[in-house]
Amino acid sequence: MCEPCCGAGCITLAAAEVLRELGHDPLCSLWVYAIDIDPLAAVMAYIQLSLTGIPAAVTIGNALHDGGDKRTRYTPAHYLGNWSQRLREAELIAA
Repeated sequence: MCEPCCGAGCITLAAAEVLRELGHDPLCSLWVYAIDIDPLAAVMAYIQLSLTGIPAAVTIGNALHDGGDKRTRYTPAHYLGNWSQRLREAELIAA
């Protein structure tokens, strides 16, 4: 899931809640790329996604402009779910 202009991550939290209600574990079935230009909002999203066990990469940057300084933090669930490897494998399959 890609969430540009993520703010505090509320849309992602709602999506994860729907997955849980449907019997899916977000750790295994959801990975999020969230980005926000506001550093405070991005850090709030990172904290909330980390505390709720959602695998994600949260970037402080401009979703509309690729240039400039971007800082990305990965949630603990990203590492626990081995998402770096899973995403690499998905890229190889898609290529």
